[in-house]
Amino acid sequence: MSRATQNGLQIDQLAVSYGRRSVIAGLSVPALQQGTLTVVLGPNGSGKSTFLRALAGLVPAQGAIDFDGYALERASLAERARRVVYLPQALPAAVHLRVIESLLAARKASPHTLHSGNASDAVAEGAALLERLGIAHLAMRHLDELSGGQAQLAGLAQALIRRPRVLLLDEPLSALDLNHQFHVMQLVREQTQREGMVTLVVLHDLGMALRHADRVLVLQAGALQADGPPHTAITPALLAQVYGVQARVEPCTQGMHQVIVDGLVPSA
Repeated sequence: MSRATQNGLQIDQLAVSYGRRSVIAGLSVPALQQGTLTVVLGPNGSGKSTFLRALAGLVPAQGAIDFDGYALERASLAERARRVVYLPQALPAAVHLRVIESLLAARKASPHTLHSGNASDAVAEGAALLERLGIAHLAMRHLDELSGGQAQLAGLAQALIRRPRVLLLDEPLSALDLNHQFHVMQLVREQTQREGMVTLVVLHDLGMALRHADRVLVLQAGALQADGPPHTAITPALLAQVYGVQARVEPCTQGMHQVIVDGLVPSA
């Protein structure tokens, strides 16, 4: 299929090395459709963060990365940033800027919103997004005064207000309490569907993946071990192979699948 007729985000033979150490070798993923949320799973050191950074153009990589027929791997960082927004797990040092001001700056930098509306429209949009994230009370707080979890939520707001075509989130729940974890995943899925984005989220929480993901990619040592709807891709055999645990994947009383770990796979 030619690039001009492809839809969504497609990765073909992606390879990333740090010096002589290969982190990702020949990773291919069939098209990730617009309006879908994909969770990237795998044990520590499996290449999940490197995978997202490669898609964002932040590490040298080989292979083809197409979005809707556009060759991202050939684009400059500035051109890629017009379509792709990446939120790292470790956020950069906070500046002395109010949360609402940081959203206005992010919105202004986005090519999709550069000329849309006036200043009051921009403030209203930012305030509404903070409200949906449950952090409207932080609007006038400075970024360098926030807790780790609050800063993570503010960073997510900055990413969402840019209205990317491809959204890459690296462990966005790591500093959040249970309430905000669920809230964030629900909001990200809603935004993904509403805006027609392709969203990839790195998580360690299998339960969150089973509940919120349209699709999961499971990596191990930089290779793709499973790809599909979460309730079919996450199996006892996969959990034994990738995580080294004996586990069951069973529906709860409301029909939601959950992982129950019974023990460790005996070492050979």
